[in-house]
Amino acid sequence: MTQKKSALDELFGSPLRARLMRFFLLNPETVLTEDELRKRANASPVALKNELHLLLKVGFIKRGVKVVDIPQIPGKKKKLKIHAVRRFPGFIINESFSFLYEFRELFLSVIPAARAAIAKDVKKLGKVKVVIVSGIFLNVSGSPVDMLIVGENIKTKRLEGILQRFERELGKDLVYAVMPTQEFEYRFGMSDRFVDTLLSGPHETL
Repeated sequence: MTQKKSALDELFGSPLRARLMRFFLLNPETVLTEDELRKRANASPVALKNELHLLLKVGFIKRGVKVVDIPQIPGKKKKLKIHAVRRFPGFIINESFSFLYEFRELFLSVIPAARAAIAKDVKKLGKVKVVIVSGIFLNVSGSPVDMLIVGENIKTKRLEGILQRFERELGKDLVYAVMPTQEFEYRFGMSDRFVDTLLSGPHETL
């Protein structure tokens, strides 16, 4: 019990640490390299190393290997194709960590506030008819997108900026789509696979 308390005491006290923890919690099956984490968290190499060392020490994360497929390379003979992969050292969440469930619930609790803030900002981007959220915003998997925006004259550049800001806060890429009202109505009427999958699964209309 003493060891668990000391681990909890060390886990809080740094915004960078909280951001990294959220990133791992929202990407539980992904090995994240140090370079990916540095860019995503906008952190200095020294600060990042210190935080990763602490998270490793308390057992929140463990070391892993990220395998990246390399596009097939033509060999000396035209018909010969060489398949290759590269392996990069990285980190992944430790599913055996004692307080994993509690931390997951704690960090996911920020998502409803993020969802409301995004909805408020998106309303200013054009003639928005409806915003449908699923995926990360409802903590469900299998949805084709995290957000679908239906309307006209949507300022996509500003939208990208808004979503990128929340991607940094949530520590996860957001998958979204923008669709004109007429196209959405047509797809809905035709039982389009994309729309049908989104609306038949867990979703919320903002």
